[in-house]
Amino acid sequence: MAEEEKKERLLTVPLRFAHNQPRSRRADLAMSAIREFVGKQMKVDKEKVWMAPEVNEAVWARGKQKPPLKLKVKVEKWADGAVEVTIPEE
Repeated sequence: MAEEEKKERLLTVPLRFAHNQPRSRRADLAMSAIREFVGKQMKVDKEKVWMAPEVNEAVWARGKQKPPLKLKVKVEKWADGAVEVTIPEE
């Protein structure tokens, strides 16, 4: 089976703005910000961005009130325009 054509990039998503928001919404806003940031960088609608469960776990690791200030992610854009966001393996 032929492998689909894809583009890979490593991005650092800034999430510092979430710390200026109400404590009860910080992690939720951080997840939305990741989707919007990746969509803008890869030039696709945010509806076409799929995030792996490990991205969700990384944002929520310290709870709803203390998301990380920035997050490194690996982004893959497939030929059909879909974008996959994962945590890079180090």
